[in-house]
Amino acid sequence: MPCPPRQGRAALGGDLWARTVGLTAIGGAAVGATVMLAAAVPEVLHGDGERALQLAAFSLVVAFFGGLVGVFLGLAAGAFVGLAGARVLVPYPGRRSVLRFSRLAGLLVALTFDVLVYLLLGGPGSLVLAAPLPLVFGWLLAPALVRWYITENERDR
Repeated sequence: MPCPPRQGRAALGGDLWARTVGLTAIGGAAVGATVMLAAAVPEVLHGDGERALQLAAFSLVVAFFGGLVGVFLGLAAGAFVGLAGARVLVPYPGRRSVLRFSRLAGLLVALTFDVLVYLLLGGPGSLVLAAPLPLVFGWLLAPALVRWYITENERDR
């Protein structure tokens, strides 16, 4: 039996939207930094430490722009995540359902990020390295989207 909602649909939708923006910014920055640090590894292996250091430093710039792309993606995708979450998660359906929703939302937002990378950089070569990273970070960061909601609803159980 679902328990009564502790928070209305509109408030939950707004919370999910805001948290999606934050998590996509973190995910975008993580993807950008990971790609650039991965590009520095062959330079280290071939003994070009100066070039590797330049790439590692440049990874901070790429992480910033990845986070910026993540914010803009989160603004758009967060609206859909918030609307869907408000519809599906009120009344509270249980821990397992909420986590499933968050994983699905994280993967869908990550796929959207992949499509943006493909359209911005062009060609299938742009997805060879970058495609799995958003999916991994989407899967790993997704529970943070709803952890507070689970805690709040299971506090008195």
